[in-house]
Amino acid sequence: MERVSGFGRSLAIAFMFLSRIPMPHLKEYKIEDQRRSGLLFPLVGLLLGVLLAVLSLFLSSQFPASVSAAILLCAWVFITGGLHIDGLADSADAWLGGLADKSRSLAIMKDPRCGSGAVFTVICLLLLKYGALFHLFEQSGTGSTNLASSLIIILMLGRCSAIAVFRFCPYVSESGSALGFLDLKKTNVINLALLIYLSLFVLLWPAGLIELGILLLIWLGLRHLMMSRIGGCTGDTAGASVEIIEAAALVLLCSTG
Repeated sequence: MERVSGFGRSLAIAFMFLSRIPMPHLKEYKIEDQRRSGLLFPLVGLLLGVLLAVLSLFLSSQFPASVSAAILLCAWVFITGGLHIDGLADSADAWLGGLADKSRSLAIMKDPRCGSGAVFTVICLLLLKYGALFHLFEQSGTGSTNLASSLIIILMLGRCSAIAVFRFCPYVSESGSALGFLDLKKTNVINLALLIYLSLFVLLWPAGLIELGILLLIWLGLRHLMMSRIGGCTGDTAGASVEIIEAAALVLLCSTG
């Protein structure tokens, strides 16, 4: 594995953190590899989106919209290992049960048990995603590439939101698997990466400028919630932002499709 390039190591680390797709075992890697991997999160989203896009094309030709939506959503959850859903669940419990107390909220977030807030938040999220996918399968029709191309953009957007969370919210947990993913001392590099990704989204989704603006407002609302409740972010809140931005993007597509 020593022959793997720095980019290859960073991409493998990003995949290991964001998905359950098997990656080559890395015997060792440098902290620089992990920090660079944070900038590759949207690239992981792109590749995961391609997998789901191919699956959606197959499903639309074989099954009715309701079944296709259910299978695709299950694949979406399993391909990511439910990692971001777990972050959303922990964040929901903390935000709803922390009573705006930072230490209490962080303690709840670290508790592996799920409370009622986590359960109904995850159920609502999955219902939103399923309903939106059902509608989009119906609107797209058999073999249409509209939904497929949208999935690629959506998965990239979700993971770009995680980079923005780490960049624009202080990391408040004393430890955590997300702690070393971005070198926040190199803010210019992160800013440039976010600008490049934003430009790419505009090119890929030129008809969706209004939707991109709405998603930005939603992200800003999430940032405000993080800052007001815990004074920053954790890996869990970054994962929550991925799920919320993905679900919101799906719903917005339904409003235009």
